[in-house]
Amino acid sequence: MIDCIKKIAMQIVEELMDSQKYIDLAVKMKEDYPRLADTYRDLSADELDHAARLHKAGSELVEADDEDADVAKIIWDWETERMEKWEQSIRVLHEMYSK
Repeated sequence: MIDCIKKIAMQIVEELMDSQKYIDLAVKMKEDYPRLADTYRDLSADELDHAARLHKAGSELVEADDEDADVAKIIWDWETERMEKWEQSIRVLHEMYSK
């Protein structure tokens, strides 16, 4: 179970990294290549959705586990807090892009 949680957390990090990469490109290219920039913004949003779906699956897994419940919940809560802060910073860039 713990290994599965770690794998999901790593996959979420990968999704957030990709989302960050795409929104950074969107902001950088918005003025010169607006259509391409919009595509990058959309890709970033897609990656955020992937991260959210993985997070939901991980949360359901933690809630359903009886064997490692306490340890799994501590790890998952710590990872969730870390990832939520990162996601919020990405969403700020999305808001900046939209202005």
